[in-house]
Amino acid sequence: MTVEPDTSFVVLREPASPAEALGLLGDRTYAVLVDESGHVLALGTAADLAEGRALPPGVEIPIGIPLDDVVGGEAVTLLDLNPHGAVVVRDSEVLGVISTAAIDEAASAGQIASRTMGEGTDSALPGDIRVPTARVSCAWPGCGHVNTLTFYDPDRPGGCANPDLPAHTITLSGG
Repeated sequence: MTVEPDTSFVVLREPASPAEALGLLGDRTYAVLVDESGHVLALGTAADLAEGRALPPGVEIPIGIPLDDVVGGEAVTLLDLNPHGAVVVRDSEVLGVISTAAIDEAASAGQIASRTMGEGTDSALPGDIRVPTARVSCAWPGCGHVNTLTFYDPDRPGGCANPDLPAHTITLSGG
């Protein structure tokens, strides 16, 4: 059994104003903001855009990673970055969104071990092995550096990797 990604989304390239993004979203559920390389930067909804809020960082999960690996490993900490869920990708292609509710339902039903994100996996993975990540733009004054995280602790967010500024802690917008 698999958890199928919700395919009601629009992919937005940065920079996209909230008004422009809202117009492009139309009646779809999710707005997925990506960078020029196709990496997920943010995941939001019409409510986020209509209220002019910055979209929360998007959690990018490569297709084929078992959901129990996400929920049972360090990657689960990334889910704290986005209240909407996680974006399922194949290379730089957005395939869909697994909602927080679907992840919670699978976890609480005790069905995690038999579920995967989108498609089954082979025991031998070809090519690069990828892990769930979140790209977080640091909101420290004057920074804006995009940090790639594989683990997130809101009480200890870690240092920003911006080589051009003095050492500082990753700061989320509004935080």
